[in-house]
Amino acid sequence: MTKARLAAIGVSLAALAFGAYRGFNPEPSLSFSVLEQIAYEIVLAPEALHPYRDRLGADLAVTAAGRPLLLLDDDVIEFNGRSDNAIGAAKVSTGVKARRFTVDQAGGVWVATDEALGRIEPGGFRPVVTLPMQWSDARLVVSDRQRTIFVYGGPHGPGEMRGGIVAVRANGDTEFLVESPELPIVAVAATPRGLVVATARDILYLEQHDLHLVTRTNGDAKIVAVAYSAPSNTLFYSTAGAVYAMKGLAGVAIAQGLGGELAYARGSLYVLDRVKAALVRLDGVDQL
Repeated sequence: MTKARLAAIGVSLAALAFGAYRGFNPEPSLSFSVLEQIAYEIVLAPEALHPYRDRLGADLAVTAAGRPLLLLDDDVIEFNGRSDNAIGAAKVSTGVKARRFTVDQAGGVWVATDEALGRIEPGGFRPVVTLPMQWSDARLVVSDRQRTIFVYGGPHGPGEMRGGIVAVRANGDTEFLVESPELPIVAVAATPRGLVVATARDILYLEQHDLHLVTRTNGDAKIVAVAYSAPSNTLFYSTAGAVYAMKGLAGVAIAQGLGGELAYARGSLYVLDRVKAALVRLDGVDQL
């Protein structure tokens, strides 16, 4: 069993820049501002999502066609992207109770159930590896380059998974990459060479079993999600009330008054704000 080593000793603080912002208030329950060079679109508005707010899971993904996938109760739902027809979209996880899910670059949907981790295929759910019961509520992220699904605890993860990351290979082999109960992991994003790992305060980089501290946030706001853009080598992270972009150690707040789960796809960043019951797409994030 391999444990990651925390290689960084000091603390590196990102220099957050604050530029000119444009404010939006399309309705009383949805008010936010974005950096002036960022365009936005409300993909799912509060009138569509609010009735289902208490049933929404934390997982978010986007298909190659730009359609969002959300977890509603124990079903993975593909929405058509129009707020007036949102709940008429297709159920992806038919015949299986999904606890968590993620999507690979080919559009394959991977689901964690109470018993197994597997892939949704035309013939149904194909289990790849049996999951211990205490991992069934852990979260998932996929690395196509490494042909690996990473299972981690999330902010409310069970037991040892709060500070753990397990690699599940395509052949079903598993390996503990991180096992550190004092490091409660809230979010993970895959990059071509390793993993971005976030706690409520810190962003770290995991490469070859070494954890390097990248930045530590200031203030009281806690990190809730991370995402990564390979084309522009940009790291995105969010708190409950803001979204940030980082290149190296330089960062900028790209949206304020908006926060939550993140998903990057085709040059855009999707933000699922479950408090405001809205899904917003931020365009132009690779040109920052």
